[in-house]
Amino acid sequence: MHAVADILSDLVVVLAAALPIVLLFQKLRLPTIVGFLIAGVLIGPHGLALVRDTESVEALAEIGIVLLLFVVGMELSFRQLAKLGRVILWSCAVQICGTMGVTFAIAVALGLAPAPALLIGFLVVHSSTAIVLKLLHERGELDAPHGRIAVGILLVQDLALVPMVLLTRVLADPGGSAWSDVALALGKAGLAVVAIVVGAQFLMPRLLAFVVRQRNRELFAGTIVLLCFGTAGLAAQFGLSLALGALLAGLVISESEYSHQIVADILPFRDVLNSIFFISIGMLLRPAFVAENPLLIVGLSAAVIAIKVMILFAAIYPFYGSPRVATKAAFPLGTMGELAFVIAGIAFASSLIAAEHYDVFIAVAIVTMIASPFLMSAAEPAGSWLQARLGATEPPPDDIPVRRNHVLIVGFGLNGENLTKVLKETGLPFVVLELNPERVAASRPAGVPIL
Repeated sequence: MHAVADILSDLVVVLAAALPIVLLFQKLRLPTIVGFLIAGVLIGPHGLALVRDTESVEALAEIGIVLLLFVVGMELSFRQLAKLGRVILWSCAVQICGTMGVTFAIAVALGLAPAPALLIGFLVVHSSTAIVLKLLHERGELDAPHGRIAVGILLVQDLALVPMVLLTRVLADPGGSAWSDVALALGKAGLAVVAIVVGAQFLMPRLLAFVVRQRNRELFAGTIVLLCFGTAGLAAQFGLSLALGALLAGLVISESEYSHQIVADILPFRDVLNSIFFISIGMLLRPAFVAENPLLIVGLSAAVIAIKVMILFAAIYPFYGSPRVATKAAFPLGTMGELAFVIAGIAFASSLIAAEHYDVFIAVAIVTMIASPFLMSAAEPAGSWLQARLGATEPPPDDIPVRRNHVLIVGFGLNGENLTKVLKETGLPFVVLELNPERVAASRPAGVPIL
């Protein structure tokens, strides 16, 4: 009972800090993500210590990230991402190898041993999936060319976490880990991704269709939560991250006719828990350490962003051919990511990195995360400047149907059906929303745009 009271007390403090920040930053027209990170610094154990034990907050934050990436996956187009498969794979291969190579060389030049230098490369490679996807979602750019490229690269980066974690454990204990165990773990992770995608494609649509036919909102919401967390848990059993499993599940059912309803049901919980995630990240920072080493932290943060943006631009531009698109995809990915904390935690626990280096990593990662909304805002003018400077032409827009200035018909009964006939005769575009799944299935073959 005591533990429950402590968790509730911490949750009240976090929410009491989050809500005024949303209001204040909205008034100041500043990104709320920055406010949440700063709030975490202030109320965390290294600040005012209003929250001393961060484990319960971190658990709630993990749930928020799972919901965030599940919803983001549903708002993406699996088919559109598949079309960019070659571009994404090659771009991400160049980005990962290039970033690790440059950071490794710099770390060795500064006097670090090869093992810690390689570990720094692992940490810098990752970008913040949670922050980038949230910002792209808020700006309505998830389905833009640069948005899909960024999402694809983030997806491959998340998959790369598995071998990096395994290699970190090998570096920490060279005599205790066999390479055959590493290969076996990688094989299991690959099979898990295939199983999630194939299983979701064949089982989820049938399960959702059955649940929708029951016309019970509580049953539908419960099924969605089960699918989201069940898939995330399955991914974790095979060494993948919870968030990656949820993103894959959302991607697979993104083409489902029920995706809009799923998003509507999950959205309120996702937004609250997301704020807890960003606050929990801020709690890791030690303000005293930053105050003692401001030039080091700012300099390293700027160097990380510059290296990653330049390498990402070089990786994307040759394959897409547009400086503007490459810039708008590269800038948001210039930050460090939350998954790097997993690698850093393993390395710190095994004494592969010293305590002062761990503090540097935490500070640089959070500073780059705070900079991410401003990087995204700067991407458009920088991309347009480069486009004009290089004399390049904008690539043709993707063939994605976008409805504008259309009529929305809610309910496809007798009146709704008669209205569609009138709109067809007058040539006005329309979309129909209907709760009865049998009615939707029967109307779609006739060419009615119905959801």
